Amino acid sequence: MIKKLLIAIPCYDVMRAEFVQSLLRLMSRLNRERMWFEVKIISGTVVHTARDNLAKHAVNNGFSHVLWLDDDMVFEDSILEDLTISGKTDQIICGRFVSRHNPFLPTIFKRVEPTVDRFDEDHIPGEAFRIGACGFACVLTPVQALGDVLNNYHGKCFLPTEKASEDIAFCLRAIGLGYEIWCEPTRS
Repeated sequence: MIKKLLIAIPCYDVMRAEFVQSLLRLMSRLNRERMWFEVKIISGTVVHTARDNLAKHAVNNGFSHVLWLDDDMVFEDSILEDLTISGKTDQIICGRFVSRHNPFLPTIFKRVEPTVDRFDEDHIPGEAFRIGACGFACVLTPVQALGDVLNNYHGKCFLPTEKASEDIAFCLRAIGLGYEIWCEPTRS
């Protein structure tokens, strides 16, 4: 159950108008539903450093969950409901989103080690399913998972590796600590 939500947005310097409109609609809905939430934006830094600082903020301020949003996403105000419909709020869960550049492929992966294996858009199940990793354009994480990764990886949740971007590296670390990554494909 989501008790206290941090909406975490790493940003280079500007946000697209469509993203801001989506965020405002989400905030309005959360206010109507009386959900306790905070929006925190960290801009002008390396993405993995911004993500680590946002994760530390969530852990240090008693949040139960973080909704990670990339500053170029466009989403419905029901995104939180969409991501939690399967009830897997104790695990990491993403929607079915595609990369921002051509070819527009799903940012969900069956596995990333030893080789990258993406899901084919035509073969994505109709209900929540486990995956090996995901891009962090729109992901809900329990703060417990962030704290565990921070504690076990010297305060570096999202430090990229030679073979993995910051979001994939986090997924691999979380899986290594016993967490699962899920995709909720039906409403995103």
